[in-house]
Amino acid sequence: MNHDHPTREDIDRWIDFWGNRFALNGWTIKTKYPARDEERSAAEINWSEGYCSATLTIWPCFFKDTTRYGAWRIICHELLHLCFAPLADELVQQIGDRIVYKSYKRQMERAIDRLAGGLAAVTPIPDSVAPPPPAAAPDSDS
Repeated sequence: MNHDHPTREDIDRWIDFWGNRFALNGWTIKTKYPARDEERSAAEINWSEGYCSATLTIWPCFFKDTTRYGAWRIICHELLHLCFAPLADELVQQIGDRIVYKSYKRQMERAIDRLAGGLAAVTPIPDSVAPPPPAAAPDSDS
């Protein structure tokens, strides 16, 4: 295994890993690998309304310029966007104001980046994907 740069197999494993951790079980996440870089980022995710289908685009620079840890963090970041997809879509429908929405997107991007950085830093990169631990039982005192 190449330990310097990510592979497509790494991406598949990490999508499964983070998808399990973020309870994205009902989502279909496809990956797309364009031949040329067209964006300024290494990866981006787009989802369909209805919150169950997304496409993760991995640009060629992802494999050339990104370390395994950087890629691990990027996949975490992109899948976190799906956790907030319902909020983003609701804002678009309710606000309809492009200026307000652009401001929301900038702030959400920063928040998601901070979350991804914290999560990736404390979560070892897996060689395989194990199921997430079971959820804790609710307290019976409530």
